[in-house]
Amino acid sequence: QISKTVTELFYREGLDANIEFMTVGGKTLEIHLNHPPTLDRIRSKEWQIIVLQDQSQVPALPGKYTRSFHSAVSDFSRLFQQLDHRPTVCLYMTWGRRDGDSRNQKSFPDFPTMQRKLAENYRRAARNSGSLVVPVGLAFEAIYGSDKDLFKSLYAADGSHPSELGAYLVACVFIETLTNRDAAQIKWNGSLNSSVANVLKQAAKQTSN
Repeated sequence: QISKTVTELFYREGLDANIEFMTVGGKTLEIHLNHPPTLDRIRSKEWQIIVLQDQSQVPALPGKYTRSFHSAVSDFSRLFQQLDHRPTVCLYMTWGRRDGDSRNQKSFPDFPTMQRKLAENYRRAARNSGSLVVPVGLAFEAIYGSDKDLFKSLYAADGSHPSELGAYLVACVFIETLTNRDAAQIKWNGSLNSSVANVLKQAAKQTSN
């Protein structure tokens, strides 16, 4: 859903971008570091921008999990510095789960708690590695603070993955962050009605600046 929506939005907005994804479900950045196809893809072209995203829980979980996230970002940063053409590196800050993390209820009883830890660690990793942050989680947080019903509609039934609305919000944040375009001026609304789309665009704009 996300890869399709991001690609479509860039195309509809007339942005000349060759976008490729390597998104194997549930894989961590640590796994990708030791995954030859990932490393081969990185070295295959002179990428202008590379976006890194960890598994949705790992950057927020304490102890070895958080350490593995920061270590993987650092190792990827060193790898990119060795390339002949150095890309701009972005960290894709994901969002907390709608009702907290049922598998880690003590640590993350609700969305705000999980989102706070994700934001904290993505920002720290970005500072330490000199990377940019694509603050999608902050856009989810903005909607949470302003419209709880709309917030719930950002999620698929599992309360983790994004719905069509959530994927559109993700794409708007990517447009605002990576292209310096004003997300509020995006013309393509997909299948969303204009009023809902405009709220999502504003959230993307406000949290990406």
